[in-house]
Amino acid sequence: NIGSTPSLSGLVIRFFGVLDQYTANFDSDQITFQARSLAAPLTTERIQAPFSGPSMTTVQFVAAMAAKYNLVANIFPGIVPLTMQQVLANELQAGVHTYPIWDLILQCAVQDDVDVWVDAYGAIWYYPSDKIPRVKIPLQWGRDIAHMSMTHGIQFMKNVEVRVHSYIARTKVASSAKTGSIDGITYQTQTATRIVTSTPIWGTTSASSTSYNPQTGVTTATSSTTSGGRTEGTLSAPANYSGKQVYERWVPPMTNQQCADIAQKYYRQILLHEFQVSMRVPVRKGLLSAPNAKGASPATVVRMGIQAEINLSGSPYSAINKPLWPRQITESFQPAEGWAWQIESNVNRPAQGGV
Repeated sequence: NIGSTPSLSGLVIRFFGVLDQYTANFDSDQITFQARSLAAPLTTERIQAPFSGPSMTTVQFVAAMAAKYNLVANIFPGIVPLTMQQVLANELQAGVHTYPIWDLILQCAVQDDVDVWVDAYGAIWYYPSDKIPRVKIPLQWGRDIAHMSMTHGIQFMKNVEVRVHSYIARTKVASSAKTGSIDGITYQTQTATRIVTSTPIWGTTSASSTSYNPQTGVTTATSSTTSGGRTEGTLSAPANYSGKQVYERWVPPMTNQQCADIAQKYYRQILLHEFQVSMRVPVRKGLLSAPNAKGASPATVVRMGIQAEINLSGSPYSAINKPLWPRQITESFQPAEGWAWQIESNVNRPAQGGV
C-alpha cells in the first residue's frame, strides 16, 4: 500500500504466460498455479506439410511460426539465412514429415549459428550470440554471491556436445545370368550387369537413381517421391538443448569412423579452454546504497536473464574473473533461503545452439 491506497507499483512482472492447471488445497487455504510459456504450443504442435516452396528461409519460417501463435518475432536483421530445404538436407532428412515445430527451429538456429529463446513477454529471439544486446551485471565475490563453484576438466563437461554430419551414397551392383538353347542343341549363356546409384535429394521428398549397363553403355535415370514414412537423422530423436552447448559441423563424404575421429578431436579442443561457473546470487530489487556508492550491489531483478553478461570480480581463481555467459538460470524463492538466482555460466561465449 501507498498510504491508505492499494498499489501494484512495487510488483515486477517475472513471467507472462498461459494458465496450465491449478490445484486447490482446502485444508491449508492454498491454491497452486502452474503456467506455461506463451510459446508452449511450439513444442506440442508439429509440421505436417512441406514448406511453401524450396526458397523459404529459416528466418521466414521462424517469423511465420511466431505469427501463427501470436508471438513476436525478434530476428536480427543481419542474418544470412539458410533455406529450410538446406537445413533438412544438412540433417540428412528426406522432406518434412511430422517434426515438432520447436525442434525444427532449434535446428535452424544451430545451422544459422544463432541463439534462439522465448523471453518472459512472448517474443522469440533469433540472434547471433555476439550480437545479442547484453545487459552487463557486475558481481563481486564476497558481496553479491552466496555460493559459487567452478569446474574445469574433461570429465566434468557434461553439457558440451559435438556433432559431425556426413553422407556417402551407396552403390548397388546387380548381376544376372541366363543360359538356354538356341536350336535345341547349342547352349548359350548371357550375363548382364547393372550399377545402380540411389541418392535421396535431402530436404525434399524426392530421390534420384542412376542405372548404368556396362554391356550396352546405356544409362537410365529415374526419380521417386514419398509422402511420409521413416527417415534417418537427428530430428527423429532430437536432444534436449537446455543448458547445452552444441557444436555442429558438416563435412564432405566420410565414414562413421572418420566422423567420430573429427568429433572427438574437436570436442577435446573445446574442453581445453572450458571453465564452468555455478553460482547462487540473491535477487536484488535495487541498490543496497546510493546508485554510485562504492561497494553497492547491483540491481538484478529486472536485468538478469539469458541476455545478461556477468562481469565477475574478486574470485580466488583469476581464470574466471572475467565476463561469464549464462547458459541456464533458475529463479527460486524459499522461505528459509530467500529469493535467489541459480546461474550456470561459462567463460566462453556460446558458439551455437538454442538457449
